[in-house]
Amino acid sequence: MPMKENTMRTNEMVQYVGADIRKDSIVLAVPRDDEQQPRTAIKKPNERRVIRKYLEKLKERGDAACCYEAGPRGYHLQRKPIELGIACIISARG
Repeated sequence: MPMKENTMRTNEMVQYVGADIRKDSIVLAVPRDDEQQPRTAIKKPNERRVIRKYLEKLKERGDAACCYEAGPRGYHLQRKPIELGIACIISARG
């Protein structure tokens, strides 16, 4: 599947997604508006179709960007947001 170019609309607020990845699950947190900390975190099965569905719904609400810490789970998660036109940054482990 060809990757889509990141097409963010600058006139809308960006939804920033933080992801904590485990072998069997992924926790996603999205702060609302100008919050510094998210009010809720959503735990989902670490399955590509589930993650894709969540990201598609997020993208329908406006621009989004995500970030997660590099680890043993590889780069498969990064591919899904990029395919949907969502910027995805992998941070270095510290």
